[in-house]
Amino acid sequence: MSSESFDKKNLTSGGGQSKRGTSLEDHRRMLAEKHARQAAEAKAAEEKAKQREAVVVVRSLRVRKDHSTSSEVVDGLVKDQVVTVLETWQDGEDVWAKLGEGRWAAMVYNGETLMKFKE
Repeated sequence: MSSESFDKKNLTSGGGQSKRGTSLEDHRRMLAEKHARQAAEAKAAEEKAKQREAVVVVRSLRVRKDHSTSSEVVDGLVKDQVVTVLETWQDGEDVWAKLGEGRWAAMVYNGETLMKFKE
């Protein structure tokens, strides 16, 4: 009997239980969960790496619910305030920064720079 057959036999003997009491199906499930956790952690790290800090360069700046000047104002920023930009959205020459869920501020609007990324 080959060692491969022996190992397979030991893993599945006794109603699919290994010597440690874990079925092959449980082992596969645990591996899948581990891979899913690792993928989620990698995605979170990638998203965090995309985040950048920006500084407000105008006296005041409105934070809106969406990336549009017709969208509801939900907050305000002031000159030299530093914010974390989660992502950006561009519409022609205008650039909007997502600061959080339902929180957008213009970085460039009508050719005027309102926020700059920190270097």
